[in-house]
Amino acid sequence: MQVNIFNRKQLLADFDLTTVAQAREILNLNGIPLHFCKKRGDDSVAHATGKGGSASVMRTYVYLLYVKRSDFERAKGLLSDAKLL
Repeated sequence: MQVNIFNRKQLLADFDLTTVAQAREILNLNGIPLHFCKKRGDDSVAHATGKGGSASVMRTYVYLLYVKRSDFERAKGLLSDAKLL
């Protein structure tokens, strides 16, 4: 059975794609199916420059991992052991 909107629970939400990639690898190696998506986060002002006060905007994303509810506790334990939660 695949992970879908009706049987899933959010396991991880992070701005760092490297952390999410590590989590995905751990879950895949342990046979835990997952659903991965990214959402656009808030735009944050990186820095203001010039006399006019123009600003540079940095786009950010939130990376989300979902697992089946039945796999949630096991997946949470694996990521906790790996210091990713």
